[in-house]
Formats: sequence, C-alpha cells, structure tokens
Amino acid sequence: MEKVEIEDKKYISYEDFLDFCDEDTLAEWVNGKMEWYSPASNMHQNLSDWLTAVLRIYVETKKLGIIRSAPFQMKTGPDLSGREPDIIFVRKENLKMLKKTHLDGPADLVVEIISEESRLRDRGEKFAEYEIGGVKEYWILDPDLKRADFFLLKEGRY
Repeated sequence: MEKVEIEDKKYISYEDFLDFCDEDTLAEWVNGKMEWYSPASNMHQNLSDWLTAVLRIYVETKKLGIIRSAPFQMKTGPDLSGREPDIIFVRKENLKMLKKTHLDGPADLVVEIISEESRLRDRGEKFAEYEIGGVKEYWILDPDLKRADFFLLKEGRY
C-alpha cells in the first residue's frame, strides 16, 4: 500500500491514518483529524514498562488473553476516535477484534499514565470515549500526583 501524505488540519479516514502512521508516529485519530502529542517522560516510560511486564506475566501465566502497550491503536467504534492507550488488555474471548495495526473494538482494560500535558484529555475526552465505546475497565495513573483511579463499566457508565 502506498504511503499517504497527511496535511495538518485535513480530515482523513481512519484507514489512511493507520497507513500514514508508523511505530514512531506520536498521534491519535480524533474526529477525523490527526492529533499530535508529546513523547513520554522517563518516569512515564518506567511506570509503563513495569506495569506492562507485571500484567503480561499474570495474563500469559493464566492464559487470559493479551497485553499490548503503546504504540498500538484502539478504535472502540465506527464514530469514535482512534486512540493509543499506554496499556491495553484483551481477553482471549475478544481476540477476534485484534487486527494487524490496531484493536477494532474496546479493550477489556485500558491504562492511561497521565502527565500534566495529557491530564485533561485523559480524564475528559478519553474518559467519555472509553465509556461510550464500552471499555470495561479504565485505570488512570498519575505519577506526578501519586494518584490512581480505577473505573469499572456498569450499565454503560463508569
């Protein structure tokens, strides 16, 4: 497939977005546009690596499904954004949603490790999108504030 040229502020399809992006692209697909974000800090990366390793050991030992960490896209629904959570867990019953470049549906668990730059987005936009999209469990970890919040989807609400 030919590489797609993306202009800033141009509406694009999710398929063109996925074709444009590679493993080094720091962007998400939001309302038909690319939304760029900053690279992760050292603290963020250390926490992500540690938690990914712990979760992966548990999930693989128990044969529960898979763990994926960024960069890996998740699109919870046709009218919702394509996001790149820090960590996702997909139960083995839902592995059919796993595609070559993204998860085509809601993860069973999404973990976002937030920074000052992403705090409003992760607690606002993403919270609402994950709730509407059916992400069963959402963890928000804030290393700066030393705070962790855990949300479980019940009757369509966190």
